[in-house]
Amino acid sequence: MATFSLEELTEQAGVTVRTVRYYIAEGLLPPPVGGGPRSAYTEGHRDRLRLINRLKDAYLPLREIRRRLAGLDDEAVRAALAQAETPARPAGAAESMDSAADYIARVLQAQATVEPPPRRDHADRRAQ
Repeated sequence: MATFSLEELTEQAGVTVRTVRYYIAEGLLPPPVGGGPRSAYTEGHRDRLRLINRLKDAYLPLREIRRRLAGLDDEAVRAALAQAETPARPAGAAESMDSAADYIARVLQAQATVEPPPRRDHADRRAQ
């Protein structure tokens, strides 16, 4: 299994050193293998960071991301990452993974199919 230094990990995952340390402190990312200057990060760390970024892109709060990642092993994280990176989602995929734009488009489409209530003019209101 490949290992990375903190700098290599941050470069590959597109995050800062501060972000990695914050995610470790918040329980979103496991601690590195070893400690001090010899600490190493695995492909599992990199994949988890990439998945966190995808979930953040879907506007999920860190609390929800932590809940979704809880109990996932490296293989499950890779599978979730592969699904999140797939351009065309299969039918029945979780709606919570949608972007905000997808959600707004669905809401607008649903509103367009609902008939507005009939309008009443002032003469109808006075007759009642």
